[in-house]
Amino acid sequence: FVSGGQTAFDEKAATTSGTSVVFEATDTSKLNKGITTVDVKTLAQKDVYQSNAVNAATKDALGDIGTLTIQVGSDTHNFNTADYTTYDELATAINAKTGIAASVDQVGTDSFRLIIKSADTGTANALTISGAASQTLGYTTDGTTVNATNHTLTAQDMTAEVDGVSYSVSSNVLNVDGLKMTATATGVSSI
Repeated sequence: FVSGGQTAFDEKAATTSGTSVVFEATDTSKLNKGITTVDVKTLAQKDVYQSNAVNAATKDALGDIGTLTIQVGSDTHNFNTADYTTYDELATAINAKTGIAASVDQVGTDSFRLIIKSADTGTANALTISGAASQTLGYTTDGTTVNATNHTLTAQDMTAEVDGVSYSVSSNVLNVDGLKMTATATGVSSI
């Protein structure tokens, strides 16, 4: 017995194999003896779009190119580009909305892109970008059809099997029988 701690009778030991999952015992009283095997098929990921590349002069003089509409989940956000002078101001306005993150990144010498990402992973957080400004910025080809070249990462759920049971969740974390499993790569791990 250890005062203020766990008795030797309550201790549990484990070994792991594989590198696709990080295991954490969140509630040792719920842990089961035996082997738990996790087969991660796909990792959850965000939706990511990049604009066409622009130079510094264009980045600092956005101009009125119409409305940019971004939908995430059931929320639709409209941005009238006439209200923003620069790409940075537009990114700040996008960041003020829940579920979306935006930044203006320098991707080369005098080359910048407006990057728009879903704030969370999973298909429930997929973005739909449309409007006249979306075509000018390069997110769509005609205001509604996704420009595949600039849609750099497609939202998806994590799919995995834990002891043969299939899971499809929007994050890379599973909690099963007191064991927190954080997927970091595809593949098989066990504890």
